[in-house]
Amino acid sequence: MKLSEKTLEILRNYATINPSMLFKQGNVISTITHPAKHVYSKAVVEETFPRDFAIYDLSRFLATLSLVSNPNIVNFTSEQLVINGDDGSEVLYTFSEPTMINGSSYKDIPIVSPVAKFSLDNVMQIIKACNVMQLPNVIVEISGGKGNIYAGDAKKANRDAYKVNIGRFDPNIECRCSFEIEKLKLLPRQYECTIGQDSRFIHFKNEKLEYFIACDMVK
Repeated sequence: MKLSEKTLEILRNYATINPSMLFKQGNVISTITHPAKHVYSKAVVEETFPRDFAIYDLSRFLATLSLVSNPNIVNFTSEQLVINGDDGSEVLYTFSEPTMINGSSYKDIPIVSPVAKFSLDNVMQIIKACNVMQLPNVIVEISGGKGNIYAGDAKKANRDAYKVNIGRFDPNIECRCSFEIEKLKLLPRQYECTIGQDSRFIHFKNEKLEYFIACDMVK
């Protein structure tokens, strides 16, 4: 099995969410922040893993793969991976105990009674604006039939902000939620976003990749 570049990109992203990871048999991978469960993600990948296994240090595992020329996982034993390279190199990488992986048993977060849906194709621009303008929050605000997502300070009204219009909405919808920029650990994609009326999460979905981010303030 050779891990595709798309899968490796997702795994590098997941290493920023949780340094450890439990791989489940099949083609779905997932991760969650720990101990505060405020960012959860799952993805459908090209590869099908033949068994469950745990990696305690995901960044170390990815760095180990880079040591091998065109790495190919040739065997999944009960205790380790056997990885061969085109240059004749071989790596034996031992699994961790699944009980050592924090957040490994977490399940999907349901988005019930969605209050608003919108598309977002410039999420990286919001991240850049927060960094450049030194703003701590990402805020979604829907009011009077208009919607914006912006970089700002949720605790200080009428201060610096960078806003992006996200479309028109039912005038009866009033919604404002925010979260710290550190939670926005998304890969640069176009996302379909859902805010649940009965949930404190925003759901970002892109084809086979999705994230759930907990809001700090909801109105």
